[in-house]
Amino acid sequence: MKHLLFSFCLFSVFTSYAQHCIFPEFKCENGHNLITAQPDAEFENVKVQKLAHDSLSTGFLIWVKKNVRPHRHEFHSENVYVIEGEGEMVVDKDTFHIKPGSYVFIPTNKVHSVSVDESKGVMKVLSVQSPFFDGNDRVFVE
Repeated sequence: MKHLLFSFCLFSVFTSYAQHCIFPEFKCENGHNLITAQPDAEFENVKVQKLAHDSLSTGFLIWVKKNVRPHRHEFHSENVYVIEGEGEMVVDKDTFHIKPGSYVFIPTNKVHSVSVDESKGVMKVLSVQSPFFDGNDRVFVE
């Protein structure tokens, strides 16, 4: 069921940008291949690449070397699908292990963070946020 839900979410994001997607390779006519994609430049901790957007959602490919600091989104929900890497994710008061194939839904205003198991390599995730996300509602929490 999780895979079906993920496929629907992924399909919804990309159909607004590319009319034809091929599953399960995740390669769309716009050239994105989520499995083989690599960051286009060196980065210290987090690298974000926007994939597609419309007024209802924004899709990102995100690489994380160490961690994502605790934060929340005032107006957005987020769907995260892990492609590579492992680590711990905290959403609100829940902590759980994530690895390739893990899917996490993060409701609006819930504090969340990630700590990467660096021995497993860089974590790569697909993040789909809705509605359209420009980063202005990200509030870091200490």
